[in-house]
Amino acid sequence: MTLRCPQCPQDVPEAVPEAERRRQSLQDSRRSLPIFPFRDELVAAVAQHQILVIEGETGSGKTTQIPQYLHEE
Repeated sequence: MTLRCPQCPQDVPEAVPEAERRRQSLQDSRRSLPIFPFRDELVAAVAQHQILVIEGETGSGKTTQIPQYLHEE
């Protein structure tokens, strides 16, 4: 049995909601940054050391991603 919503347009594909698409796009962007492969190492280093010096090129994700990684832990 198939239920249909009479008020819903029939030409709308059953797709992922817009918020989910945006979230996935953001995740893909984050994974594409040069710093992403070092995520686990960075989080472990922060847990083990009081002071870290992190060096990376402009645009590698140092400023935006490291705080996010720590917030997620």
